[in-house]
Amino acid sequence: MLLVALLVGAAGGATLCLVLLSRGSPETLAESTAIEAIPAVPRQFHDARQAEVLLVAGRSVTLRTEATGVVTADRCSEGSLFQSGDVAFSIDGKPVIALQTEIPLWRPMARDDKGPDVAALQGELHRLDTTIELTARLDQATIDAANRLLEEAGAPTARDMVDNTSFIWLPDGEVVLGRCEASVGGHIGAGDSWAETMAGWQSAKVTRVPAELAPGARVLVVDGERISLDDNLAVRDPALIDRLASLADAGAGMTSATKESVASSSDKAGVTDPDSMVQLTVTADWELDEPLTAYFVPVRAVAQSESGTCISADGRAVSIEVVGAELGQSIIVLNGDEAISSIDMTPPTEQECMYASSR
Repeated sequence: MLLVALLVGAAGGATLCLVLLSRGSPETLAESTAIEAIPAVPRQFHDARQAEVLLVAGRSVTLRTEATGVVTADRCSEGSLFQSGDVAFSIDGKPVIALQTEIPLWRPMARDDKGPDVAALQGELHRLDTTIELTARLDQATIDAANRLLEEAGAPTARDMVDNTSFIWLPDGEVVLGRCEASVGGHIGAGDSWAETMAGWQSAKVTRVPAELAPGARVLVVDGERISLDDNLAVRDPALIDRLASLADAGAGMTSATKESVASSSDKAGVTDPDSMVQLTVTADWELDEPLTAYFVPVRAVAQSESGTCISADGRAVSIEVVGAELGQSIIVLNGDEAISSIDMTPPTEQECMYASSR
C-alpha cells in the first residue's frame, strides 16, 4: 500500500487528506508480464563444427603376393582405394585378403608359433576383431579371428594354422592403387607383384570428432568447397584428396595445419626409404551435408519422459529430438511432419510427453 498526502483547498481553510493507494507486488507484476508462448520460427541448422583431418602421402610401394596359381578374379583398378580386410583378388578361385601388418607375413603359422610376424598378424586382427587378446602367440582365438575374416570373404580356412598365402600385405590401413600388375587369366607366383600403390596423397580422414553431433551425413567445407565423407569419415575420391591437400598446403580455409614426416609400415619392413610418408594435420570446418529444420527454444520449455523428449506446441504435446544447445536454448527438431505455429513455455506433463512420444 502507498500512503499519499493531499492538501485540498476549500472556502475558509485547507484540509489535509490522507489517501491509501494500492501498489502491486513484484510477484503480481511478474505474473502479468510472463510470456506464455513464443512463435515457432524454423531455422536451417548446419551444426557447423571444426574437425581435425589427417592427410597421408607417400611413395609408391609394390604389393607382392605369396600365392601361386591362375588369377581368377581381380579388384585392382588405378585410383581404387583398398582397406585392410578387403578382398584384393582370387587365385584358383580362392580369395586373397589385403591385410595391413607391421611386417609382411612371410611364413605359414601354426598354433603356438611366436615371432614378430605372429605379433603383427595378431595386432591387426585385434584391430579388426577386438574379441582377441594380444598374447604374442598364435593361440586358438587368433586362428579363429583369422578364420572369421577368411570365411566372410569365402576363402578356405584351417583349424590349427594360418596360411600366409591367403593374405597380401598392405603397408598401411588404407592405400590407393596406382598401377595393376596382374590380370584375370594370367599366372602369378610367389614374390610376383600384384599392384603398386599410388605415390602422392593417399588418404584423408577426420581423426578427432567433436562430441554430441547432430545426426546426418557431413561434409568438410574448405575455402567454399564442400568435400564429401563416407561412413568412416574418410574422403574416398583421390581427386578430392589431392584438392584437399592443395588447399591445406595453401592454408585456404584452414584454421591450422601441421606437417610431419613419419616412417610407415613399409619403411619399418625395409621396403622403401625412411621418411617416405608425410602426414598433414589440418583443422577444417565440418557441417551437415543437408541442414536440419530446427527450432530454438528455452530449456524450460522442454520436457523429458521415459519414452522420449517433447514440447508443448499449439496447446498439444509434440515429440522432438534435442540436437544441440546455444546460449541457454535447446536446439530441437520435430520427430513428425506436423506443422506448429507457437511453442508453449509451460512444458507438457510426463504423461502427455509419453503419449506424444509413443504416437
